[in-house]
Amino acid sequence: MRHAWWTGFSLVLSCASPDPGTAPRADPPPIDSSPIDSRPALEHYFSDAGTRGTMVILGLPSGRPVTINAERAERGFAPSSTFKIPNALIAFEEGLVSSPDDVFKGPHAQFLLDGKPLLPKVCDGDITLRAAFRNSCIPVFQEIAGKVPQGRYRRYLQSWRYGNMQIGGAARDRFWLEGDLKISALQQADFLERLTRGELQGTRNHLRHVQDLTTVERTHDYVLHAKTGYVFTASPAVGWYVGWVERRDRTVVFALNLDLVRPELAAARATIARQILAELDVL
Repeated sequence: MRHAWWTGFSLVLSCASPDPGTAPRADPPPIDSSPIDSRPALEHYFSDAGTRGTMVILGLPSGRPVTINAERAERGFAPSSTFKIPNALIAFEEGLVSSPDDVFKGPHAQFLLDGKPLLPKVCDGDITLRAAFRNSCIPVFQEIAGKVPQGRYRRYLQSWRYGNMQIGGAARDRFWLEGDLKISALQQADFLERLTRGELQGTRNHLRHVQDLTTVERTHDYVLHAKTGYVFTASPAVGWYVGWVERRDRTVVFALNLDLVRPELAAARATIARQILAELDVL
């Protein structure tokens, strides 16, 4: 895994993206030999909430990656709804959508977990890509996946070195939920670092659309970009909260996951991430 210090948020790309069909197979990114700043003192944010977790933060002034629970940070889990970040970019690159406000016509079948609806009612009817992203409307992204050949998905993930780059083990519209695709907190942070630096294959406007989709808070001092994820195939279930904070002087990338041993811990994903980012003077 590579880490680098950069200033500001930049999407410096060519306006024409290379064909992912020509991308060579890439091996998973190696773990960087640069010193990791382990912060065991920050683990209390997880234990105070009654759970276990990890968080990786890149882009602090020290230039060193900060890791909480380094061993867990290397463990791969299904990306779940955090995969909506690369999936949205693929949808733009493939010409399946042209704007975050493109509408996907309903009705959409409810996504069931243990026989019960998992998603909010807004996901059932006509919905924009923007609203589908923010509400984690799985059927909309399954519709996108149904229009992208698996071979092209594989080449995108290889080109971007996304997790273990494996898309087998499940239906073509569920591989990020319950298939072979796995990604660690370290790999999530590496992927997002390269996205924010404009190093991923993709057109400039498409990456700006993804930046728009991921925006959850905008203040005078910073813009917070984030996406949640819920890994229901793990035992216990695992919650993701990944993203980046755009400030005038720097961009700080983060990736958190924790054990969802109780339903109310779903809200703790964002809470703990924000508490740690505040302690590190990012928020």
